[in-house]
Amino acid sequence: MTGDGLSQVYTLRFNQDTVTATNPWNLLVTINGLFQPAFIENKEYVWQSHALFAYSGYTVADGNLKFVEAPASGAAI
Repeated sequence: MTGDGLSQVYTLRFNQDTVTATNPWNLLVTINGLFQPAFIENKEYVWQSHALFAYSGYTVADGNLKFVEAPASGAAI
């Protein structure tokens, strides 16, 4: 996949087939070769996690890969 600088959500694919993910910690995601941290958006999953750190990296939303910030245009995901 390649970032476009605008999209935060990407459909996961393997051999041209759509793949649905359920847990971000089951994925290893890189942008331009740098590993990205995973998080779960549901704050109740880890008690008070929203108070301990700001979200960064990516999560899984509705089976798709969702980044906190849109990857830069041309970035290799």
